[in-house]
Amino acid sequence: MASTQSSRSPLTAEAASIPILILLSLHVGLFFLIAGALLPTDVDMSIFSPGLKAESFLFLFAAFYLLLGLVGVLVPSYARRFGLALSAVAVPFLVLLLAAARAAEVSLTRSGWFIVLSLLDSLAIVIALLLPRIIGHSPRAPR
Repeated sequence: MASTQSSRSPLTAEAASIPILILLSLHVGLFFLIAGALLPTDVDMSIFSPGLKAESFLFLFAAFYLLLGLVGVLVPSYARRFGLALSAVAVPFLVLLLAAARAAEVSLTRSGWFIVLSLLDSLAIVIALLLPRIIGHSPRAPR
């Protein structure tokens, strides 16, 4: 008798990652909002020029991540692409922001923790979006 395989297809795994994406995008959006609100009280950091403040970028990223949560609910197929593109920009920005703070010997007490949490959540979004595809393309062992 031929046995049927009951493993999940890559499409099902990707569809299952959408609620995770929505939850993570809401988390990181909230963390960005908190970090942007706390950063001016912790340190005065400008980016590129004195008029362009780091907290403005944090608020912009917060808006994009909250939009990602909305897109994830309405159009899941675009949410994957948007999430990967957004995280591909946000992760280096957060790393550079933390490196700049460290180079300036600034101790980011409160906002720094939220920036680190935003970084971890952004990396989790990348993993949640790529892992189902990687697992789906891996060769299956014969039974």
